[in-house]
Amino acid sequence: MTESVHMTGSKLSESGAATVFKDTVLLVVTEAETEAYIPEIRENLDLLWPGHPDCVVATDGALKDDATLTFQNVTFLQKLDKAVRRIQKDRPETRHIFLMRDVFCPLGPVDTRMLETAMGEVQAQDLEFVLFQWPGNFESYLDSDVAPPVVADGVDLQAMQQNRDGINSLAPAIWDINHLLSVIDAKMGAWIHDADRFPNPVPVAAVHYMQQDGWPTLYGGFLIDGVANPKAITRSYFPASPLASKLRVEYCGQDDLNKARKKYGLAKATRGLSKKAKHSKALKDAPQWTPEDGAAEVFKNTILLVLSQADNEKYIPAVRETLDRFWPGHPNCVFAHGGESEGTGVPDDLEETFLQRLDGAVQRIRKEHPDTRHVFLLPNEFCPLGQVDTLMLQTAMTKVLDQDLQFVLFQWPGDFRIALDSEVAPSVVAGNLELTAMRPYWETINAVAPAIWGIDHLQWVIDTKKEAWIHDIRRFQHPLPESPAVHYMQLNGWPTLDGGFLIDGEVNPKAVTRTYFPQSSLMTQLREDYCGADDLRKARKKYGLAKVTRRFSKAAERRKMMKQITKRAPEDGPAEAFKDTVLLVSTYSRNEHYIPAILKTLDMFWPGHPECVVATDGDLDVPGVIRFKDKTFVELLLATARKIKEDRPSTRHIFLMLEDLCPLAPVDTEVVETAMKKVRENDLKYALFPWPGDFSWTFDRTSAPTIIGPDVELAPMQKDWDAPNSLVTAIWNIDHLIWMAERKLEAGVNDPWGFEHQLEENPHTHYMQLNGWPTVQDGFFVRGKLNHLAVTQTGFPPSPIASQLRKEYCGVDNLQIARLKYGLTAFSGHVKARKERKRGLNAKAPETAKPAGDL
Repeated sequence: MTESVHMTGSKLSESGAATVFKDTVLLVVTEAETEAYIPEIRENLDLLWPGHPDCVVATDGALKDDATLTFQNVTFLQKLDKAVRRIQKDRPETRHIFLMRDVFCPLGPVDTRMLETAMGEVQAQDLEFVLFQWPGNFESYLDSDVAPPVVADGVDLQAMQQNRDGINSLAPAIWDINHLLSVIDAKMGAWIHDADRFPNPVPVAAVHYMQQDGWPTLYGGFLIDGVANPKAITRSYFPASPLASKLRVEYCGQDDLNKARKKYGLAKATRGLSKKAKHSKALKDAPQWTPEDGAAEVFKNTILLVLSQADNEKYIPAVRETLDRFWPGHPNCVFAHGGESEGTGVPDDLEETFLQRLDGAVQRIRKEHPDTRHVFLLPNEFCPLGQVDTLMLQTAMTKVLDQDLQFVLFQWPGDFRIALDSEVAPSVVAGNLELTAMRPYWETINAVAPAIWGIDHLQWVIDTKKEAWIHDIRRFQHPLPESPAVHYMQLNGWPTLDGGFLIDGEVNPKAVTRTYFPQSSLMTQLREDYCGADDLRKARKKYGLAKVTRRFSKAAERRKMMKQITKRAPEDGPAEAFKDTVLLVSTYSRNEHYIPAILKTLDMFWPGHPECVVATDGDLDVPGVIRFKDKTFVELLLATARKIKEDRPSTRHIFLMLEDLCPLAPVDTEVVETAMKKVRENDLKYALFPWPGDFSWTFDRTSAPTIIGPDVELAPMQKDWDAPNSLVTAIWNIDHLIWMAERKLEAGVNDPWGFEHQLEENPHTHYMQLNGWPTVQDGFFVRGKLNHLAVTQTGFPPSPIASQLRKEYCGVDNLQIARLKYGLTAFSGHVKARKERKRGLNAKAPETAKPAGDL
C-alpha cells in the first residue's frame, strides 16, 4: 500500500472559514474515477458556500496538490479512516468533520445562515451527527421518540430512527470526529469496507439528527453510476456554476441548458420562481373545493373505486368523510366490498374472491358510467391519513390524459427507487410532478395501492389474471408477460403508511400513534378500535412509545434499561410466559470456559429467563449441562433437543442461544415475553431475535400474516434468503427443531452455517422480531477470534462476561484500556468535550493509535 499526503496548507474560500467552523474541516471524499471533477467542485464550493470550513480532499487516485490526501490501493473505508486520522493528527484542534462525497457538491446556493446556526447547536449541545438532506420527504426516517428536536433560527433538527438503513448516511453531514472514528472502527470490525453498506446501522451509541431540505442537490448527486445525472444539469432553478458547465459539456457537447433539456426530453427553461415556490403559489391560487362542488374538471371521466372487504367495511362512512376532507375535488366515488351493507354507489352483490370483486366493480362502472376512461383504484386501508397534494394529483391526471398513460402509482413515503428504471421510458415531469417508469418485471408492477388505471388496461390485466386462474390480491400484483403499457410511479405521492391503516385486519399501530397525522373521523374510529378511546397518548402508551411531550435522552434510556434489571430476581424462577420453554445454550469444548460467566450474565440481564440447559461436547461441569462427546454441531443439537424432550416432556419450545450471543445489555423482557405469547397463540414454529440492524429486506409480508402486539411485530421471513434457519437467538418449536436437524443430517449437513441455509421442504413460515437482542453483530466471537466491538463499546454496562472478555483482550477489566488498545479514544467525544469545557480548556482530540491492519 502506498500513501502520498500533501497538506501543507488547505485551500480556503476567499473570505476564509466562518468563525463557527474554526474547529471544523470539510472533508470531500472522491475516487480515482471521479477526481477529475475536484477543481470544479472547489470552485462551486467557493461560489455557492462562502465561509465554508477549511477543505481537504481524500482520494485513491492520482490527484496531488496542497489540499489533497492521496491513499492508493485502499478500500473506501480505509481511505476514510486514514483521512480522518491524518486530519486529527495534523490538526489536533479539529472537533468536527463536515463529510461530503464529491457527487453531493452543492448545485445551488447553500443556506449559510441555517448551516452556521446548525453548527452552533452542534457545539452547544454536543451533537455527534447532523445530516443535511436534499429536498424530499424523509419523514419515514425520523422518530421524535428517540430525542426531542433541536429547533433554532431556520433550523429544525429531528432525531432519526436508530436502526434504520441510512442512519450513517454519506450525504453531507457534520460528524463529531471521535464519533466518526467509532463508526469506522465498528465497520472495520464487521469487515464492511464499501461505501454502499457504510450507511447501515452499527451498535455505537449516539443520536443522529437530520435537517430536511438542508442541501441544494438532487437524489443521487450529480453522478449516477459514473454518468452525469440529467436532472442535475436540466433543472432551471440551479444557477450557472463551473461544475454545471463541465457536466453539460459532457452530457450534450456544450454548456447550454436548453440543449441539455431538449436531449432529456424537457421543454425550454423559463426562469423565475423556483419549482417549490411555483408549486406553493399554485396551491395557494388553486380553487378551494368543497364536497358540494363535486369532482374537479380533470376527473370528469374518472371514477374513484374504493375496494373494501367484509371485515373492514365498517370504516366506509369514516373513509368517505376523510376523503371529502383531505382530497377536495376527488373523482366521483364508488365503494366495492364483500359485505352486505347498502348505500348509494355501493355494489353489494359482488363475488367472493378479490379478482371477482374487482372485475364485477369495473364491469358495473363501465355499464353505469359508460363515459369512464380511468379508474382511480384505492384500497380501503390506504385512505389518506393527511392532506392530499391536490395540485400534484390533478397535474398527474392531466398528463395521463395528454400522453395516454395507462397506470400511475402514487406511493407512500419511502425509498422505492429499486422499482424504477428511467431507461424503460422518459420521465414525465411537470410542476411538482415527476412520474418515473417502473421496471417491467418488478414484483408488484400491478400494485393494489392508490393508482390511476386506464379502465381498458385494468380490464386487460383482470382478464389475463383470470385466464391464469389468479384470483388473490398477492399474485394480482405480479408482472404479466408482454404487458402493453408502461407503468409509472410518483414517489412520496400519497399521505399514508406502509401497509395502510390496517395490517391483516388489525389496526396498524403506526397509523394511530404518529403525531404528524391530523385528526379525522377515520383516525377517531381507528384509535377507539385500537385502545378504546380517541386518545393519542393512550394509543402511544399501548404501543410502547413515550408520551408526546416527554423528553427522551440516552441517559434516561440507560436508567430505564438498568432499572429493568431489578424487576425480578434469579430465585424467582422463569416468567409465566416461559413455563413450557427451555433456554438452550449451545457451546463446545474450546469455548465452554465462558459458560459460568454467561450464566451469571443471563441472571443479571434477563431475570425471569426460561430454565437453562447447556449443551457441549467437552467436560464442562455446571448445573443443567448435557454432554455428548465426539459429535458435530448438528448432531449435538439434535441429541440435546431429544434429551430435553425425553427428560422434560412438557417442553413445547426451545429458546436457542449460541454461547457467544449471550446478551451484553439488559434484555427487553416485555418484548421477549410478549413474543413468546404470540408464538404460542399462533402456533409459530420459529421466531428470530437478531442483533440491532435493519433486516426488513428479509421479510415477505405477503406469505403470511404479520403478528402485531404491544411492543412486538413478528414479520414473516422469505424462505429463500441465505439464513432462514438462523442460529442467532430464536424461539423454536421443539418438534420443528428436531425435524429440521434430522433433515439437515439426512442431507449431510453437520456445520452451523449449513444448518442456517434454506430447506426447501420446510412447510412452515419463520418469523423475525427486529432489534430483539442486545448484542453486537456476529456475537463476541468472529471466525474464532474475539470481536472487539464486544469489549470496546461504551453502550454496554459492566457484566461478568464483559469482564472476562476484556481480561483476555487487554489483561485487565478496563474499558478505556480496551478502547486504547484497539485504537479508539478512551472517552466518547461528547463526554470529553463536556469535561474539557468544565475545565475551561479548548477541546483537542487526542492522537490515537493506528487502526487494525488492512484487509
